[in-house]
Amino acid sequence: VDESIEKIVVRSGGLEDEASDNLTEGQEATIEITVYAYGSGTSDTADIWHSTDPNNSGTWTWVESIVPPNGGLVTLKSTITIAHGAPVQAVRVNYRYQGDRSTCSGGDYDEVDVSSELL
Repeated sequence: VDESIEKIVVRSGGLEDEASDNLTEGQEATIEITVYAYGSGTSDTADIWHSTDPNNSGTWTWVESIVPPNGGLVTLKSTITIAHGAPVQAVRVNYRYQGDRSTCSGGDYDEVDVSSELL
């Protein structure tokens, strides 16, 4: 099985917090990305991006890049702060085999998924 994004969940609260009912401006949110990592996972990377204006393709801000700790099905986690004054926000994950950080790298084994949230 090649690299793939299986699921993206954006939930309220930090990495160690219990989720509350709503995402709230100014509060922390956790991004949980379930991926299938090829082989040992060390050649794959999830580039995580956040946008407060996902309808404008030039407004993605890099959050971080995470290399899976092992191969197989893995859940990677990161956090963002929900921005004020942006009723629609999105998280984009570019999951790539080798290569450089990008919002959409386009390699033969790469995949991009977006999760939009209404506040």
